[in-house]
Amino acid sequence: MRHLLVASIVSLFVACGGAQPAADAPAPAEPAAEPAPAPATTEAPAAEAAPAEAPAQAEPAKNLAPEKPWAELGKEARIAHMKNVVVPHMKPLFQASPEAEHFKEFGCVTCHGQSAKQGKFTMPNPELPKLDAKDGFKSHMDKDPAMTKWMMETVLPEMAKTLGTTPYDPATKSGMMCAACHVLKK
Repeated sequence: MRHLLVASIVSLFVACGGAQPAADAPAPAEPAAEPAPAPATTEAPAAEAAPAEAPAQAEPAKNLAPEKPWAELGKEARIAHMKNVVVPHMKPLFQASPEAEHFKEFGCVTCHGQSAKQGKFTMPNPELPKLDAKDGFKSHMDKDPAMTKWMMETVLPEMAKTLGTTPYDPATKSGMMCAACHVLKK
């Protein structure tokens, strides 16, 4: 059941149209210039001080979004983005999930179901667990809190990044929702 829930949520994200890709991360700052060597002296230094290490610069965040909004991409561009960005990014996340053993084999079928073998990637995927959004997915939290929380806090935001959008925001009524991958119970 957890696999279906996870796969469903992922499928939901995949099916969602996207907003504009996130802006590229700013370019890293220029490295500081090397200090000029100290002039030679005949006096011994009073004490050897350990050289101060320059603080390590954080690597800029990788932009995972497609070059254009998802809705503007053709089928071939979508497939290429899925193969080259989405699967490589999401596979290790799923394989480290509360249901890691279930996601040992991870690929198109994981989210899109058996129809992916025939090149059909329609979303939401009815093979994924159907979700009950009532009361903030309370029934799912009661049944499997670890998996539900993981889907909401890890899968949704990371999948949204790969599609150039954000997780759903009730205030703006925009962003990726669980229903992009999962069929919602009525």
